Amino acid sequence: MNWGFAGYGRIARKFEEGLNHIGHDIVAIASRSGASDINNSIASYDNYEDLMNDPNVDIVYVNTTHNTHAKLTIAALNAGKHVLCEKPLATSAQDVKEMISVARANERFLMEAIWSRYLPGYQKAMKLIKSGVIGDILHINANFGFRMDPGAPKKRLIDPKLAAGAIWDVGIYPISLAQDIFVDDPVSMHVDAQLSEMNVEDRCAIQLSYDSDRFAQLTCAINLNTVNDAVITGTKGHMIMKDFWKCERFILIASDEESEHHYPMESTGLCHEAIACKDLIEAGQVQSPLISWDHSTQLAKIMDKAINMARD
Repeated sequence: MNWGFAGYGRIARKFEEGLNHIGHDIVAIASRSGASDINNSIASYDNYEDLMNDPNVDIVYVNTTHNTHAKLTIAALNAGKHVLCEKPLATSAQDVKEMISVARANERFLMEAIWSRYLPGYQKAMKLIKSGVIGDILHINANFGFRMDPGAPKKRLIDPKLAAGAIWDVGIYPISLAQDIFVDDPVSMHVDAQLSEMNVEDRCAIQLSYDSDRFAQLTCAINLNTVNDAVITGTKGHMIMKDFWKCERFILIASDEESEHHYPMESTGLCHEAIACKDLIEAGQVQSPLISWDHSTQLAKIMDKAINMARD
């Protein structure tokens, strides 16, 4: 399966390293910034249309700024390409629905690149949680925050025209974790946020209530380094997922016994989702059971509401 990249920034280079690790081929890269270090064996384009029309490309990896995801994904799907699109899949639930509709009409594979889902550590942790080893899950606490350089902030993190802000950039990780475990739509939401001068979230706290017993308390930040762990508490114990968004290690406490588990990722970790894409496409699937179209739509709806509440 031949990959084409729409965009060639930091995350694309990490994904490239992962693809090289598993022997997948990158045959074309489109970058409007005109990256000069693209391998000579790879076709290089300064516009995305040429990438979509390249007959050698089987699947497009969309990794541009959030505000462009929907347009580029739809163009790729209409060109007959499969698509792995970086999270968030789009900046509105309506755009996500349109992208899914186009994928369905063209019978092409489409997946939101929530890479955590395919990491060995994350998968093992979820298997144990869903087996009932810590009982019925009642509470989730998950944090993901980092401090961008205040002297040289990245434009994509601060400019609302580029779909900036903490929720779209890193908030999707704790929200996605909560939805992976609780599954149901939350029945209520409370949001507190610290907004920047450009009216995007620098820091945000989100509480999701699923019924009278189940809650998720989630934080995200682009101006504060946090302990990026998740604590999942059930009626029989709890689990601590260390750096849950790139989980390789977790601590399980159940039946008065504590055990530590370690499942290293390969390469940069992004290769695991690439392997899944290839396997699913070769099996004739158009969506992933771990990151289904319904799940991506649900995430988009929750983020839509959270962002509106944060910026109101």
